[in-house]
Amino acid sequence: MIVSVKRGDRDFIWIKPPADMPETMFTRFQTLSRKNNLFVAVDTVSHCHAYRGSIHQINKILEDLEYNGFTAEIDEVIKQEIIKKFDKIQFSKQLAEKAIERVEKYSGKTVRNYQREDIAWMHSVDSGVNALQQRLGKSLEAAACFRQKGNIVICPKAAVSVWVSQIKLWRKDLKPIVVMKKKDFRWPKSFEVIILHYQALPKEYDSDKGIPGMASLKAECPSNIMIVYDECQWIKNPGIDLTRRAKALCWAIQDRAGFAWLVTGTPLPNRRAELWSFLQFLRLGSKLFGSERAFVKADPSQDAEIARILSTVMVRRLRSEVFTEVPKVTRTTTPVPIDGPLKGILDTIWQKAIDRGLLEDPDEFLTVLKMDPEFQLYSTIRSALAKAKVPAALEWAEAMEMEEEPAVIVSAHKYPCEALGSRPGWAYIHGGVDQKVRDQHIADFQAGKLKGIALTAKTAGVAIDLSRSGCLLMLDRGWVPGDNAQAEDRIVEAGKTDPLLYTDLLIDHPLEEHLLYVLLLKQEQIVRIDQVSNQCNDPNRSIKSTEHAMALISGNAEFEHDIDLSPLEG
Repeated sequence: MIVSVKRGDRDFIWIKPPADMPETMFTRFQTLSRKNNLFVAVDTVSHCHAYRGSIHQINKILEDLEYNGFTAEIDEVIKQEIIKKFDKIQFSKQLAEKAIERVEKYSGKTVRNYQREDIAWMHSVDSGVNALQQRLGKSLEAAACFRQKGNIVICPKAAVSVWVSQIKLWRKDLKPIVVMKKKDFRWPKSFEVIILHYQALPKEYDSDKGIPGMASLKAECPSNIMIVYDECQWIKNPGIDLTRRAKALCWAIQDRAGFAWLVTGTPLPNRRAELWSFLQFLRLGSKLFGSERAFVKADPSQDAEIARILSTVMVRRLRSEVFTEVPKVTRTTTPVPIDGPLKGILDTIWQKAIDRGLLEDPDEFLTVLKMDPEFQLYSTIRSALAKAKVPAALEWAEAMEMEEEPAVIVSAHKYPCEALGSRPGWAYIHGGVDQKVRDQHIADFQAGKLKGIALTAKTAGVAIDLSRSGCLLMLDRGWVPGDNAQAEDRIVEAGKTDPLLYTDLLIDHPLEEHLLYVLLLKQEQIVRIDQVSNQCNDPNRSIKSTEHAMALISGNAEFEHDIDLSPLEG
């Protein structure tokens, strides 16, 4: 049985194979659909529909099927069901328009055109992934889609207060309620948003202390509510307890005709294994691609098709695509002299790295330096190296104060942050600072009450807006390039065009120079993963120096060597 329906400027074909339809005929239909650039989705084992093709392309498939012995039969009941299904899109557009009017009314701000498109799309989809780059308004788009029946937001602990303020800004019609402990979890009522951090997720089963788990909670799940998982990389590993608990909550809501969204600013399109776990979390992976192998191990010739299918459940935008005017970014390093015992230790470790041939492979160099017992001494002295940079950081901070420029300093270690943040007119943030105090420091900095702020790379990675500043000093970098990239994003704001200055304090030693080169190389792969894919692995398009990596991250160079730079020694 085949039904062909035209709705607006789009053509759809729906097919229900008879019980005796040969498997080869079903495969033939899928093959023809792909050749004619039609999207095919399997609804159940015996149903599928294809769309996004011209009526001419659809008729060609119908003719081919009939030629091979398959008789087309129109069923008016099914046809009306299909019309009703796709008319839902128009209804979703109306809901989105009202949602946009509502957030603009409450906030007094204008929703940007790309955000309007995203909000309209999110209203037409029950579950999906919002992967806008940092500072493009993921929380606004999610808040605009919140349902009157009730909502849940799950986020890192540091982002709880941010979500409270975002809801108060964009959705004054909703009441934010913070839940910090598992025993306090409850389902939202109408016009409520329950906000909890990942560690406060209910357990899978009831505890001995009488705290209810999802096994009993899901029976009371209300219908038509929405759940948002912010910074969803927390649940990327399907095998851990946290992910299982988060998934149980998600599926309970989906089973009650609810809506589920994953939100992240981390690049995902080129991390297919990770993206597959997110799609399966939302019950979308097998539905869209059939199997994990078909998605993760797909032939490169299928990349365009996979990207097109992903676009039906995922939105990804970059700042460079959204804004025609972007800030000019300048990157520089300030050398810090080193001598005495620390220099001797660095000399020894550097020679070992040369002897083992680690300089040829950035990944191996980073892994060995972190994990190998032979190089364990380096991890031990990293904090001492950070302390050695504090005087240089103080000079930088004083220079910023003289220029009356609000300054941000990031370090992988706590001591430098406390030493620098204790200056008059400054503040510091690290994991040991209370959340309320942390929020107050950020608010004071943004309001111009502080000259500067110092924070650790870990705490700088999530839900912190320091965009009043245009100057950031990386006293030292953490091992995780993604944390460093997110820390740098704290002074970035959507639409901001003022120049940005990033400075790295660099111990004057070849080992430290090479480590910075490797960390920048890895960060560049993260920052520009959407534009350059895996080109870093192409020897003809390689990165040869720290300066070149800096220029690439800033967008001031391409992979071809359009700047005359020499490799670092060794």
